[in-house]
Amino acid sequence: MDRIITAMKIFTFFANRNGEVKSMLQDISSNIYVDVKDGSSFYAKLDGGKISIQNGKPEKSDATIKTSKDTLRKIISGKLSQEEAFNKKIVESSGSIMDAMRFRHILNVATEKSAGVKFLRSTIGRFL
Repeated sequence: MDRIITAMKIFTFFANRNGEVKSMLQDISSNIYVDVKDGSSFYAKLDGGKISIQNGKPEKSDATIKTSKDTLRKIISGKLSQEEAFNKKIVESSGSIMDAMRFRHILNVATEKSAGVKFLRSTIGRFL
């Protein structure tokens, strides 16, 4: 399994324990496909108040986010903000803009308010 997918699975472990993230996911059912051009692609399944990471491409995706492995690594480690990546057009999205924005917001909230995610970000450079 790709290390980025492993990092995202660890991220979701902490995100699912964050009360604010849980409340944001409460009434959402969506698949966000992350197409990593030079790495392993995956999708985030938002359903039942939880987020999970699955390998590969879903049968149906509500939104697609395209980026490179290096860009995703920088976002996960906190060296590059999601907003900066979108503004520089090194991350593209298609499909439901609302679902893509919701996913970005969930990642931001979990990153800012989960102690486990802060720990993950502080050590991710060595892991990835």
